[in-house]
Amino acid sequence: MKCNDTRKTKTQIYNCYVMGPTGPTGPTGPASARINVGLTTTAQAGAEAQVYNSGTDNDIILNFVIPQGEMGSIGPTGPQGEQGIPGERGEKGPKGDKGEIGIPGIQGIQGIPGPQGPQGEQGLQGERGETGPQGIPGPQGPQGIQGLQGEKGDQGPVGLPGEKGERGDVGPKGERGEKGEPGPKGDPGVSIATLQAYGGKYNSLVTNIPAIVGAWIQIPIPFAMPSVNIKENGEEYALELEQDGIYEINYFVKISADKDTKITIIVRENGVNIPSSIIINNMIKDVEQTFSGSILASLKADDVIDMAFSITEENVTVDFGNEVTARLTIKKIDEAE
Repeated sequence: MKCNDTRKTKTQIYNCYVMGPTGPTGPTGPASARINVGLTTTAQAGAEAQVYNSGTDNDIILNFVIPQGEMGSIGPTGPQGEQGIPGERGEKGPKGDKGEIGIPGIQGIQGIPGPQGPQGEQGLQGERGETGPQGIPGPQGPQGIQGLQGEKGDQGPVGLPGEKGERGDVGPKGERGEKGEPGPKGDPGVSIATLQAYGGKYNSLVTNIPAIVGAWIQIPIPFAMPSVNIKENGEEYALELEQDGIYEINYFVKISADKDTKITIIVRENGVNIPSSIIINNMIKDVEQTFSGSILASLKADDVIDMAFSITEENVTVDFGNEVTARLTIKKIDEAE
């Protein structure tokens, strides 16, 4: 038995306890998941804080969206400090001696102008020549007398119609032309029943995403459409393929932003941008815009297809409305070469 002296007052107090044997070791708990911290972004003041996992159940990547704190009230103005003592003004230096002004020279005498010469006489004006006499016009000949207008003659009687001629013989029937060659047979259309792989996902939830300049942000598409040979990949907001082939990819996004910015929408293959899918538009504050496109791509089994966007201005929040605002569909139309 051990006792501890815990004197705190004049009264003596003892705590005593008995040491028992060490108990058995408990069973090993389940393996813990690995947790990493991903992106931490700042939302506008008043927005809800968000935490979402962009990794897996065993490899968790937590992304935090923390709202900016509201600006505190302006504190009272502190007292004005005492005015400093002005410095003394330096003494003015002595003024230099003024030099003597020189005596101006005597002005010379102005010369006498010479006499003006006499003006020459004006020359005589030449005489104008005489105008020649106008010729006498010749006499005009007499106008001839107009002849009398003749009387209008009587209208002649209408002639009798001629007899109807006999109908001519019908000409021989022409030979029938040769039958034309049949046109080429059209390609059969592709129907859903014959597709080997197809599927899609979409978003209809109100979503607000704070964007980071220069970063590619995945577009959420949590709801699955009917699919064949497309793996379930709900956590990644993506479609994962099970077959190689030539695929037709159709995509659609309808969003708005709380600030003027330039936005780029892209389809990605395994996180790498597909160049033929790039769409760039200038966004006007709070004006909803629609982006849509359709491309063909040669893809492999296990490829992951998703959509992403990026912006060019700081502190922009991209808003997805309360209807279908994002959609990604894919279908295999041919075998890979």
